[in-house]
Amino acid sequence: MPAAEEIHKNIPTKALELLSSISEIYAFNKKYFIKAEECMDTMDLFIAPLIEHRDALDHIMRYFNNIDKADIKQLDKALGHEVRAFFDVADYICINIRSSISKNLEKMSPKKIQKIWSDYIKEKEKIRKISDEIAQIRLERSESKESVLNYIRILDEIFDLYNNYSINIDPRIKISIN
Repeated sequence: MPAAEEIHKNIPTKALELLSSISEIYAFNKKYFIKAEECMDTMDLFIAPLIEHRDALDHIMRYFNNIDKADIKQLDKALGHEVRAFFDVADYICINIRSSISKNLEKMSPKKIQKIWSDYIKEKEKIRKISDEIAQIRLERSESKESVLNYIRILDEIFDLYNNYSINIDPRIKISIN
């Protein structure tokens, strides 16, 4: 096995760029998966992104095991798996957050909801807008870093909405139902 500095000299610039993108997307995956674990009790049962990570690692190892051939396609495939893992996590988070809020609110009339949640109409419209944006992102999705970056803004918005709902609205709804 060649020394690390010897391997590094043999890695083309394109491969280093791909490895950097793979690493960055993996970090986003990890960040949002951990964030979701803190507020969703079903994340520990969600294995789809883990399978994608495993497949990405397999392609990365294939690349490094045959580095003298510089088969860049292996890194392209690894990047595709990491992007799919990110979309699995992002889609799961968005679907579950919207579903959770919706299920809690369906127990009450719109009039009662508005009494508890003064910004309900505005926030409902915001959720509808976010849902449309998610649909557009998913429709235009590519296996690129840009595709992931477009979704991150939406994830941050939906987490902000969910945190506000969880802290300020959900407890008031539970009190009014009981």
